[in-house]
This record gives sequence, C-alpha cells and structure tokens, in this order.
Amino acid sequence: MDPLRRLLELVARELGADDVRIEIGLRSPDARHAWCELAGGYRLIAVFDAVQPDRDDRQARLEVLAQTFAATLASGLADAPQVVTGTELAVHALDETLAQLARIAAATAAIVVDEHSPMIWGCSLLPRGPEDADVAAWMSAAAAAALRYGLDLAGLLAAPGDVEVALDRAAVDAENRARIVRALGRLHASGLVRSATQWRDFVVTMRGIAASRRGLPDSKQQVTDTEGLAGALGFVSRGFGGIYRVVLVFDGVFSELHADAALIRALPVIERHVVNLPPVDPSPGGGGHVVRLFGPRT
Repeated sequence: MDPLRRLLELVARELGADDVRIEIGLRSPDARHAWCELAGGYRLIAVFDAVQPDRDDRQARLEVLAQTFAATLASGLADAPQVVTGTELAVHALDETLAQLARIAAATAAIVVDEHSPMIWGCSLLPRGPEDADVAAWMSAAAAAALRYGLDLAGLLAAPGDVEVALDRAAVDAENRARIVRALGRLHASGLVRSATQWRDFVVTMRGIAASRRGLPDSKQQVTDTEGLAGALGFVSRGFGGIYRVVLVFDGVFSELHADAALIRALPVIERHVVNLPPVDPSPGGGGHVVRLFGPRT
C-alpha cells in the first residue's frame, strides 16, 4: 500500500489538490474535482475545496499521471474487490428484462435492434455473442440456402465434422455450398460454444431479426415456407424511442394477441434500460463506432 499512498501524495502535490482518493461510487464526483476511471470500476479523484479556474488543465494532468503510473495503481488495487462497470450493469439489466419478456411471451428470443445501424443493443439468448443485424442478414441467407437442399443450418453448426458429408449427400451447388461453409466458418470463429438447442435458437433468432428488419417497426408476421425457409417462423416487432425496435422471435406458430400484450407491458421498462446504455455512434463521422466482428454480408 505504501507505493499507492506515495502516488496519491504525488498527485496531490502536482495538482495542488486538497485531497486525493480512490473510490467506488454510483454518482459522478463533484464538478469541482478532477477524476478519471481506473480498472475494476474505481476512480482516481483529485479533490478541490473550491472551483479551480484551470480545472481542465488539472484534469488533463491527472489523466497523464494515471497513465504513467498505471502499473502502480494496478498493483495497489490487485487485492481490492473488483466491481462491474455501470455499462455492464446496464447491459445486464436490459438482457435480463428481455429474457423475462421472452419467457412470458413463450418466444425463442427477445432482442432490441437499432433502426439506423447493425447494432443489437440487447438480447435474451445465452450465450450472448457479438452478432449484429448484418450477421443476421447473411445468416438468414445461409439458412435459406441450406433449407433449399433439405438441410438445417443449426444442425450443421452443431456437428461441424459432418458438414462436408451432408453437403455432398444433398448435392449442394457450388454457390450455395460456399455461402453455407462461409457462414459456418465465421460463426465458429467467434469461439462461442453452443449446444444443439442453443444453435437452433440462435439461427431462428437471426432469421427473425432479418425478417423483421425488412418490415415496418410496428409489425407482426407468421412466416411459413417463404423464401425457401421450411417450417414456421414468427415475429412481433415494435418501435420505440425513434431509432429502436424490440423484436420477439418465435420458432413456430404463436399467439399474436398474447405476444402483443406481453411486449406492450414490458416496453416501458425496456425503454428505461436502453436510455441507461452508453451512447454508441455508428456513423463514420461520430465520436465512436460499432466494432464489426464479422465480415460484410455476402
């Protein structure tokens, strides 16, 4: 603890602070203070009893000191309790609400998607992967390609060792074979391990997202034997906040009335959770970006 204490004393001298501390808190520190985030959910705070005219300069110096002595800070906090960040809590709360909605509506999955970007803000599926709406688009195309030859993409995902044999037996043509193999490779490259049931739920969910994005924000549809997709697929989609929509996806025929009622009841809670999420600007000119973990649709 001595090196950490000496670092706090150094920060106090360098910034002329009345006090320096490391803390965990729910509220942001007082505007008079300079502070920065540390690993594990902690904050390094330089406390000032009065507003400083050069507060921005002191803030910048604090951030430089925190970076310079990052190893000392990490070592000093190594045995301290590690906490999740506000971002992690917000994402978890949204996913839990969506999971509850999916259970009540008897849906395969509940998802919050973005109207203007590929971003998936929340999802009830476990395990939660890095997929986005672009993934849903080429996943849906690969599922359609497989089903045209009587193959189930989820089954191929669950048994990767049998893929080549299944494709040969079904006499899949070169174009559709390439589409299916490419989709399987990209999904397995994510490193997530899913059971056969989880792969089926995942494929159905991606198909539902793709289908819902081709419709209006407030829409519902029973999809059966269309676009080469065997079996029943259903979804209910409802927009909110101007740029988001909640999508309930069903693996089979569903009760539209029951699904609508469950979604309407859950929507105010979902909207509050989405408001608490950190802003992400997917536009090229914005301050942030959505990291694409998969290639573009093919």
